[in-house]
Amino acid sequence: MIYCFLGQDTNAKREKIEEVKAKLFKSQDYFNFDYESLHAHKLDPDVLKQALIALPVIASQRLVIIRETEKLNAQGKRVLLEFISKTSEYLVLILDFEVVESKDELLASLRTKTKIFEFGVVQRANVFDMTRAIGMRNSTEALRLLDELVTAGDYPPQMVGAILWFWSNKVKEKISKKKFQDGLVLLQEADLNIKRSRLKPQYALEVLVTRLCELV
Repeated sequence: MIYCFLGQDTNAKREKIEEVKAKLFKSQDYFNFDYESLHAHKLDPDVLKQALIALPVIASQRLVIIRETEKLNAQGKRVLLEFISKTSEYLVLILDFEVVESKDELLASLRTKTKIFEFGVVQRANVFDMTRAIGMRNSTEALRLLDELVTAGDYPPQMVGAILWFWSNKVKEKISKKKFQDGLVLLQEADLNIKRSRLKPQYALEVLVTRLCELV
């Protein structure tokens, strides 16, 4: 059996994990030999593979938990998907996702092959959420989303690129030619300000987002 635990309600997750443990393990001895908890961040793919294929020592099934599964590297994701395609009667696997992104390809692949439990799921904003707010002239929401994206570690030059795509493909036909060209100038200025360190990246993006909202 393979479970996906989605969300950030750690207490609810812990209770569910204890429930699974109680069903699998009759004593501490079972737990000592047939339980393993791994953290996906910097997890060696070989260590992951060994954990997935190992046979139980005492219990009828091993329990393996992978914490923050969304942080698996590309090779780790391949190991996981290859294992899941074959399944195992000797393993109960819990894949814990703290951050759920709408376009997470790994999670999309897992949804049809695992049992999903949601624990206060929080979907992280992406740059297209911000551009939609710009398109609605909602500068307050756009700036809030910008702050969330920067805090989460999104790369400012890539954000400028995404806004440029939005401006050229979603806005161009809805505004005057002059406003469209003014927007392109603002985008170029923001890009140069970031790349040449004229302004702090977040401030440069804040100015860009605010002024684009005024042009839409």
